[in-house]
Amino acid sequence: MDPDWNTSYVFGIDNETGWGGRYFFTYYSELGDKPYAQTILEVAMFSIIFFVSLVANLSIIVCVSRYPDMRTVTNCFVLNLAVADILFTLTIPVVAYTRLAVTWDFGDAACRIVPYVQFVSGIVLLWTLALISIDRHRCIVVPPYRSNISPCQAALASLIIWSSTSLIFVPVTLWFRVIVAEGDPPITVCTMIFPK
Repeated sequence: MDPDWNTSYVFGIDNETGWGGRYFFTYYSELGDKPYAQTILEVAMFSIIFFVSLVANLSIIVCVSRYPDMRTVTNCFVLNLAVADILFTLTIPVVAYTRLAVTWDFGDAACRIVPYVQFVSGIVLLWTLALISIDRHRCIVVPPYRSNISPCQAALASLIIWSSTSLIFVPVTLWFRVIVAEGDPPITVCTMIFPK
């Protein structure tokens, strides 16, 4: 295989939406000649990240939930970060397996749900970090140098972030689907196909 060939794209026929023959981005698979040791290293790193993230974020959730004095505005936002991070983390085994198998074996439903969860979690993380920054800015710069947000308001802001982000990314579940790409043997990939 040509080393300059982009191994993230495969050619396939899209009869469902009418695009015909085209190249598809593989998202989770990486095709081509790659040293097996590199794949094992990737899967090992995914595994380490999965376990560390799960343990750390569950610890944060338990800590903030168990001790009432930990229920501050900032910790409410940190709790929101932990929940979003756990959801994202739960998709890591699917990605790790797909990197190892080089094919999508989880079906169409998972192909639609995994990217949706990743997109929603990622945007929730970003907006929550923005809220933390706004709250900290008010505590440092704006007199009387304290947060004007109550923990209840922080929880409401988190709920608004989750619900709006969840609604905004519903189209992702419609655009992602499983296709069988040409090759010897044919390869099944999870990819995004926009409507024509």
